[in-house]
Amino acid sequence: MIRLIIRSTLTLMLAFTTSILTVAIIGNLKPVSPYLAGFVSNCEEKPRLCWYGIVPAKILASDLAGIMETTGLVMTRQNGLGFPNSLEPCFMSYREYDDLGGLVDGFFLWPRRCAQFTLGEVIGVIGVPDYVEQECYGTLHFYFFGGLLAVTTSGNWIDSRSPIDAIQFNSKYFINDSESIYHWQGVFSLQYYQKRQGTKSCINRG
Repeated sequence: MIRLIIRSTLTLMLAFTTSILTVAIIGNLKPVSPYLAGFVSNCEEKPRLCWYGIVPAKILASDLAGIMETTGLVMTRQNGLGFPNSLEPCFMSYREYDDLGGLVDGFFLWPRRCAQFTLGEVIGVIGVPDYVEQECYGTLHFYFFGGLLAVTTSGNWIDSRSPIDAIQFNSKYFINDSESIYHWQGVFSLQYYQKRQGTKSCINRG
């Protein structure tokens, strides 16, 4: 009888503990940002630089609307540099180039007002960047494969928890000044990079 009571008590305790752990795990699960989800959704048979099946310089602007309807994001055309004047919190922008015959080669994702994610989450989905570049006013640029650029205002520390403010991707790499970039070596301070690779000149695009 005593053994039966002990066994029943242990069973109830195990079930209770399992339930608590399950709730804790589910509660800590973070929904994948619609921006990050795009880099794996409908990209199975596409080139590596793909977003919701969109490949830069391989799609017309007229074909974007149908794709964007499935993402929950709003699409807007971007005519210049900088943050577009969109009233929508969740949106992406694109740029057309006349010399490409109407093809779109310049996509911009703006998570700062919607479903913002971190550098660590970007690395978890895309992989580690190739290069790091510092703008003179503190913004860090992370260059990934192809023509993908992630921007964060994390200052002088490369931190996996740094929020990403913008992502841009094009069909080709657009690094012009190799004297301003550091080869990726991990999550460290810029001082660490400078000791290992020498002090690079910052970029002033303002």
